[in-house]
Amino acid sequence: MFSSDLEASKFIGAKIRTVSKIRGMIKKVHGTKGEVRCTFEDRVRPSDIVFLRTWVRVEAEKFYNPVLSLLIEDGGKWKGMRTVGQQRYEKRIEAPKKKDSEYKPIVRPKQRFAPFNIEAVGERSAIQVKKERRTEEVTQ
Repeated sequence: MFSSDLEASKFIGAKIRTVSKIRGMIKKVHGTKGEVRCTFEDRVRPSDIVFLRTWVRVEAEKFYNPVLSLLIEDGGKWKGMRTVGQQRYEKRIEAPKKKDSEYKPIVRPKQRFAPFNIEAVGERSAIQVKKERRTEEVTQ
């Protein structure tokens, strides 16, 4: 997993995870070739790939490049490069439009609901029929 035992020893206690979401932890360095001993919550399948999310501190190289060129005219102020938006504005050029990116009106078919029918029992309403049934059940 690692290229040397020194590199592997930096990650003792690091959390690891397999493709099938089995969590684990690096316990100790085993050997001198970057091999480590790990424990997992469940049995690891031979087809699983083990991932170790790592961040290593890298010192950025300090770089300083003063602008000492002839970009500045006599007594003028230095100007950097112009952005594409600035150039289009100055030349009055519109930004290219893609047909895929335009908003389109949403067209939805009108919903048609089934008619709501209550079968009439004589001239009485369905609510009255239910009330009568309840009172019959209570009296029996």
